[in-house]
Amino acid sequence: MKHLFLLLLLFVSSTSFAQQFYRIKTDFSIKQKNADNTTSLTIGTAYYDKLAKKLIYKISFPEKETWVFKDTLLYVFKNGVFFTKIKSILLPEFSIFHLALNNKLSDYGLKDSQFKIDKVEKEKSMVITTYKPSPKIAKTLGNVLVSTVDTKLNGVIFYTVKGEIASKIFYKEYKSFSGFAFPTKVTQFTYGKGESLQQTTYKNIVIDQMTEDDVYNYTIKGF
Repeated sequence: MKHLFLLLLLFVSSTSFAQQFYRIKTDFSIKQKNADNTTSLTIGTAYYDKLAKKLIYKISFPEKETWVFKDTLLYVFKNGVFFTKIKSILLPEFSIFHLALNNKLSDYGLKDSQFKIDKVEKEKSMVITTYKPSPKIAKTLGNVLVSTVDTKLNGVIFYTVKGEIASKIFYKEYKSFSGFAFPTKVTQFTYGKGESLQQTTYKNIVIDQMTEDDVYNYTIKGF
């Protein structure tokens, strides 16, 4: 009985430290500077429930809209009424919210993808891991470099199949919530026909909110 009690105690302790988070809500602002020097600002609140797998953006500026990302589609609603749907390159399962909630942000989710670790390097406090695409996707995607500092995601660099830098993303100013760490500043550079810059700031972060179920699982009627 004594040994059984010790085993039970160890089990309870291990499960308590492996707390699972499933929801995140955060206010955000996105500043965009395009290659042609045009700029834009988007402000709103994001909701994500990893069980529903719908990413909801309630936009308050420049105009009130609701964006619902589901699978490979973006549904746009105005005043609660469906407006349009378009193909989306942003998949909820690969968003910063899904990766963070599933404790996969540090490797950008690449360990469970069609990328394999090619090499690992260390520069002072930074660990840099190079991921190489599998032969199945190597014709369309290049290497990805992921850097971490103190086990937290610091940056990601995407390369083209020709070895040119396609995009850089940097993650800064982490905030912790009972073991859950989330970057509040994300800066992305995209290269192609010039350089574009996107700066995203997150604040008022709420983890595992028990209310607003109708928003987290936004109903897409007719689809």
